[in-house]
Amino acid sequence: MAWGPWFGKRKRNPPAWVTLENTGCAGVLGIDIATDVGNVRSNNEDRAVVVYPKDGRTPEEIEIMLMLADGMGGHNSGEIASKIAVERVAQLFFGSTGRILDRLRDAFRSANAEIYQTGQAEEHKGMGTTCTALVAVADTLYVAHVGDSRAYRLHQGELTQLTVDQTYVQYLVQTGKINHDEALKHPKRNILTQALGASATITPEICCKKGCLMPGDIFLLCSDGLYEYLSDEEILTYLDEDMGSGMAQNMVDEAKRRGGHDNITVLLARVQPREQESNAKATRESPQNSTSNP
Repeated sequence: MAWGPWFGKRKRNPPAWVTLENTGCAGVLGIDIATDVGNVRSNNEDRAVVVYPKDGRTPEEIEIMLMLADGMGGHNSGEIASKIAVERVAQLFFGSTGRILDRLRDAFRSANAEIYQTGQAEEHKGMGTTCTALVAVADTLYVAHVGDSRAYRLHQGELTQLTVDQTYVQYLVQTGKINHDEALKHPKRNILTQALGASATITPEICCKKGCLMPGDIFLLCSDGLYEYLSDEEILTYLDEDMGSGMAQNMVDEAKRRGGHDNITVLLARVQPREQESNAKATRESPQNSTSNP
């Protein structure tokens, strides 16, 4: 199987394009990714990728995966965990057939098993990673999630968080023990209740949202290094910018300027009208977006 653009850990990526014509959404998907090690860490344990198959499937079957993982662990273990997550989830998802929800669930569970097994070695004790994936096919969006990286959708000026943080503090909020404002400053707000590799089994959150790919919509995946410093209201102001103005990099730079205690990664995808098709073709044919097969 050949896969489309595989974006990794480069600090800057100019907007790229994935075509959505004839898939039930009249237009193209503009992609922008930015990541930074931040001001404290010595290595970047975040991974952000965009993957789609180029193996002769019919247009109605084309699936585009956006995925972000935020690794954790001593030495380089977090980096290894996030790398395994994005590579295995993509490989297993696109290498299988059947219902998309089942394929996502199986891919997440298999990636978890491999990370957990790798983490049994003494040098990788405590390794793990968040993983958040969006799969777009026709006009439907599928969401798979473990950890506290986030996915958002901007639709007609309204920003909606598509994922729920799997953290101890979010549990306290959901059970009514603390309110939202208290959660923002809680000393245990970064303690995860689930992560790939943290235990032998996981239960990923999987859902399907039909009619969710509309021209003008923007989808955002980010690690906690972003939203620790930018509120939802502030994120919304950045999403009003032109996609070509380095929107993702601007958000990353601002989070770093405000402290940057963690790695910071932003993956943006905007559904553009069909007239952007010529730009999409030119971008796909440029050397920097050559096809890779991880």
